Amino acid sequence: MSPIESFKLFSQFPLDIQRLVFEEAFEASHRKATDIALVSKAVKSWYMFTPFYSSIGFNYPFRIEPLMYQCITLNRHTYTESERRRFQLFATTFKERLKPGDFYTKYVRKVFIDDLQKWDLAEEFLPLCSNMESLACWANPDTANQITLHSLLSPEAPYLACLRRLSIYWECLPLDYRSFYHPIFKNLTHLDIDFSPEISWASLSSLQYLTYFNLDCIATCLNDQSVQEIATNLEDIIHLVTPHLPINLLCFVILIPSTIIGHVVTDEADRGCTAQQIIHDIGTGEYDARIVLGSSPGIPESLCGDKEQQRIFMRQVLPVPYDLSAWTYLPRGHTEPWTHAEDIIMDRKRASRSNPQEKGRK
Repeated sequence: MSPIESFKLFSQFPLDIQRLVFEEAFEASHRKATDIALVSKAVKSWYMFTPFYSSIGFNYPFRIEPLMYQCITLNRHTYTESERRRFQLFATTFKERLKPGDFYTKYVRKVFIDDLQKWDLAEEFLPLCSNMESLACWANPDTANQITLHSLLSPEAPYLACLRRLSIYWECLPLDYRSFYHPIFKNLTHLDIDFSPEISWASLSSLQYLTYFNLDCIATCLNDQSVQEIATNLEDIIHLVTPHLPINLLCFVILIPSTIIGHVVTDEADRGCTAQQIIHDIGTGEYDARIVLGSSPGIPESLCGDKEQQRIFMRQVLPVPYDLSAWTYLPRGHTEPWTHAEDIIMDRKRASRSNPQEKGRK
């Protein structure tokens, strides 16, 4: 059967099924097959306004182009040629006003940006994204970026009411924004920041909607310290933060280097030492049942050999790949890190019910 004849059969499907096929094909490509929109005029028309549905005030959901713009990644430090082309294409589309401003207002839901100065994209683009639900800003904490963020994250910023997820370097925030009382934090359900000794933790408890909190302690663990010093510092951080965790928090992820995880499961010489016990107890929820240790993947469980205690520990470590999937687009079929962390906590609870004699650490 020729391709044309195949297409004739395809065109006999109901319109919503045709649209769903194209949407699934786009999702299956990890949202990279943008040329799907060029298959035909009919497909192109699907991501413009459909007169019938527009006339009754309903925006039909199966449109390809809005899917392309749900997540905008302004990542100047790209690693592949295709990523660079997509960045350049978006920059050109936006700077040359090839789409009206309300297009971004309607469809953009997630934004990742690592350069606030490049072409002034952030200052011009973000104010249009008043329905943005997730923002990851991994810009360097320099003076120019702090000045830009002072405007972008002001209490009058149009997207603060909708913003639910935020990932940001704490020291990139302007000085007068470094409090959890600032309006940017008010409605968050997911927060990802790096540890800083300058953070005043008392205001964290004011975040009544916060359910998932990720604290990146990797830099804190990489200052030429011994494992004992690192373990002690992590314990101090836990005692500093946990009294102020919001009442509705479900999960508190502490991100540490994989080398520290490896120390717990492989270093026979230090088996039973204080440092190893502290890290083990953090990772198994002994300090607080909501705590999950996160680390980059790569430590195979086989390193534990036949030591069941170390295997149990490894199963409770959350693999956190150093990519943008948690803050940009999560490929279909992949589990969100937050969901995985919650599963770890639920597994602990089930194990605790089967062994009620185990007690948490005070």
